Amino acid sequence: MSKDTLLSKIAFLCDQIDEYFDLDLSSAHEKYQLQNRGNSTVLINAAAIAKEKRVKWLRGIHVSYDAAERQFFRCWDLLQNNPELDICLVKDSLGNARLFQIHKLGSQLECVCLTQNELGCLRNGYTGFLTALEKRRIAPESFENFVLWQDTLASGGVEYTEQIPRLFWNKTGYRLEEHCYRVASANAKRLKNFAVYCKFFTRRGFCSNTRCQFVHDPRTISVCQDFYTSGSCPFGDKCRLSHSEPGTENTVPHCKEFLEGRCKYDVGLEGGSACCRFLHSTHVKRDYPICRLFAFSGFCYRGAHCPFRHLWECPDFSNSGVCFLELCRYEHTQRASYLTPLLRIDAREYLLPHLTAGKSHEGSWYGLRTKQQSIDVKSRMSNSTTSPLEKESSHVVLPVENSSDEQDSGSETETDFDEFSDNELDADFIKI
Repeated sequence: MSKDTLLSKIAFLCDQIDEYFDLDLSSAHEKYQLQNRGNSTVLINAAAIAKEKRVKWLRGIHVSYDAAERQFFRCWDLLQNNPELDICLVKDSLGNARLFQIHKLGSQLECVCLTQNELGCLRNGYTGFLTALEKRRIAPESFENFVLWQDTLASGGVEYTEQIPRLFWNKTGYRLEEHCYRVASANAKRLKNFAVYCKFFTRRGFCSNTRCQFVHDPRTISVCQDFYTSGSCPFGDKCRLSHSEPGTENTVPHCKEFLEGRCKYDVGLEGGSACCRFLHSTHVKRDYPICRLFAFSGFCYRGAHCPFRHLWECPDFSNSGVCFLELCRYEHTQRASYLTPLLRIDAREYLLPHLTAGKSHEGSWYGLRTKQQSIDVKSRMSNSTTSPLEKESSHVVLPVENSSDEQDSGSETETDFDEFSDNELDADFIKI
């Protein structure tokens, strides 16, 4: 027996001994089970058996290049078209992990990551993949940034694995249908009372889609960053964004100096007069990622209760040091020194409406309102005087900007939305 083999066996025995003495009653129930075998009962290591089955399952997975390419472009389209949606990392009891984009208030999860098998297929067929990227006008560097981004979010030794038929997250069971995971339709109907806000109206103060099906509530319009930070705006009274003072907890960012423990004011926006103009939230966690809802739409329904940081900064660059969003208008200068890994962020932190049986929503939920409570002004391209921002179509991917941003040319991306009706495709949000 070689020296390395002997040392390996000794290390394994030491781990077994440590595990034996550290094992408590609840852990023993999870790891071991009694199993009847004929006339006798034996004690089996259920966890080890489940791990062995998973390894065997993973070895049997075969991914084609075409499937891997489709998966990447689907992830790309989802992230480019919906940068404001929250991202979560879900890991089941067997260690299968996937990165998801949270749609429709948690009733739908869309996978936005590539597995090692899929990445391997794209690397092996890289010449053809470069041609496919060129057709979509995606730079190879952007693909590499995407890979780095997903690897950074999987910090802590998590490895993305293939999709599994079912998953359980936020105390809710999800079932794989087509390309995404959905909750049972009966549970999704619990969200039907909430108004679905138009994200273009929220972020730009107007919506040019004459057939938009969604609510245009002026209380959701984002704050004009130029006016709020400098007191002036090049568009003046013609600016569609909010110039109101002092703003609301849903649209005003957190105070960076307060997060760093050096704000000269004791209270923030929530304290009334003689206070900091920004929000001093006691619920925000300083080592959590930047809130995507706030950063990319200017409105977060969680408001002061949101544990994610409300800052006018790029969440992706802050988290991973790279940004592959084609129309991101934030400066990419500073990356956070440390952020809590997504895997350690509990599903309850997202403050999603309840989807479990027996819990319906008759009233509001934080900043979400029912259709009856909402104000729908339906103000779109009806005024005779229009600003340059209003001339853009609501059907292109729109960037994050304030009133001083230049007009964007934009480019449409292709996504498979066969499941939705024509009316829904004309809208800015897919209706719940």
